[in-house]
Amino acid sequence: MRIDPSKRYSYLHGGLLIAVLEDGRELDGLMKHLDVPGKPGQLQRLSVEEKRAHVERQIAHLQGMKTSPWYEVDAPDVVAGCLWYIRRRHPDVRSVFGRARAESELSPPVAEWLRKNRGLVVYDEVPMGTKRCDLLGYRKGGWFDQDLLVGVELKKEIVQLKRGLDQMTTFKEYANEVYLACTTVMAVDYLYKHAEARSVGQWDPGVLDRKLSQVGIGLLIVHWTREGPVVDEVLKPKTETLKESKHREVVDQIKVRAKLG
Repeated sequence: MRIDPSKRYSYLHGGLLIAVLEDGRELDGLMKHLDVPGKPGQLQRLSVEEKRAHVERQIAHLQGMKTSPWYEVDAPDVVAGCLWYIRRRHPDVRSVFGRARAESELSPPVAEWLRKNRGLVVYDEVPMGTKRCDLLGYRKGGWFDQDLLVGVELKKEIVQLKRGLDQMTTFKEYANEVYLACTTVMAVDYLYKHAEARSVGQWDPGVLDRKLSQVGIGLLIVHWTREGPVVDEVLKPKTETLKESKHREVVDQIKVRAKLG
C-alpha cells in the first residue's frame, strides 16, 4: 500500500496513516473491523509486518466486492475510513482525528492563513445582505488587478452544514471567493454519515468535495498538532466577478470593522 505522507486521504494526513500502520495495537483494531480471516488470538500474536500484510490483503479483497462498503475505494482511504469506525474503542486512534474544537477556535488559525497565504487583511462578522460572514479577507486592487474579497464560513458540526451552505451561497454574491473551514473531525464525520445513509452504504472520499465544488465553494481543514493548529486548503474555490453594487456594499462595511489581531 503506497501512502504519500504529504497527501490527505479522506481528510486524514498520509503521515498519520503511516504511523497507525506501524502500530500493532491499531492494526489489531483494523483487522477486527475488516473481519480479517483467522482466530483473534493467533492474529494478535503476529508481528507488525504480518498484521499489516493481512490488512492489505483483506482490503484488496473488499475492494473487489460490490457488496462491500469499500468497493473500489483506494486502500489509504479504506484505512482512514476504518479508523473512524473504530476510534471510540481506541484512544490513540481518536487522537489521529483531533478533538472537535469550539467554532471560535477555528477563527485565529484561519485568519492567520488568510493573511500569510493569501496576503489579505482580515475582518470578522462582516454583514453580507441579511447574513454575517464569519471571516472576510480583503485586498485592495492596484492598477492592473481588482479588489479581492474572500469569505470564510466556520463550522464544526454536521447539523450546521445545511444552513452554512445556504449562507455561503449568499456570500458568493458579495465575495469573489468563498470557503468552508472545518475540523478534520467534521469532514470525516460527513463521509461517515453519507456512507451510513440507507440509500448509499459505501464510503465515498470525495462526496463533500463534490458537494462544495458544485457551488464553487473551497474547503479549508483545520487540524491541531503538538506544535499548534495547521490549516490546509484541500479544495480551491471558484473565483467570481462581483456586481459593483455588491462589492461596494461589502467594502463600505469593512471600513468600519475592526481588523483581527
